[in-house]
Amino acid sequence: MSKRNLMQINITSSKGALSARAMKASVRSEKLWGGCVIKYVSDNPIARHRHVMEGVESKDFVGVLESFTCISSHDLLHSMGISGRTLQRKQDDRLNPQHSNVAIALMEVTDLATRVLGSREAAEKWMSQKSLALDGERPLDLLTSAPGIEAIKDLLTRIEYGVYA
Repeated sequence: MSKRNLMQINITSSKGALSARAMKASVRSEKLWGGCVIKYVSDNPIARHRHVMEGVESKDFVGVLESFTCISSHDLLHSMGISGRTLQRKQDDRLNPQHSNVAIALMEVTDLATRVLGSREAAEKWMSQKSLALDGERPLDLLTSAPGIEAIKDLLTRIEYGVYA
């Protein structure tokens, strides 16, 4: 584990005890997103709420968008209900809570899909294809609502454990 990962875990641990699962998630997210975004992905719902209310920094969100290789930034923004112009206006600012919630959900779902499906590429392809288990919707298009996010996470958990019914 790199010094940076240990530092992040120590910083987070000083704010409250972290479970082993949360530590693994932090390390996994570090590999997936890089250091600037790890602060937004959390198993703690209160911490997630705070991040949503504070807003995701636009520069961090642009980094997230640029990290996708199989899905275009335009398609991601459209699916998330965010216009490119809005993102340009907030260049040195933070996203509002609604957009921050969707941005964090995108990170969390991509992180979970990568773990379950085995690679980032497989996760991105899965997220951009319609799914019978989601009533013909693309997982990407369900990120804008809490029930949609829950349905995606539930489906990924079922895939992980081999429960399709």
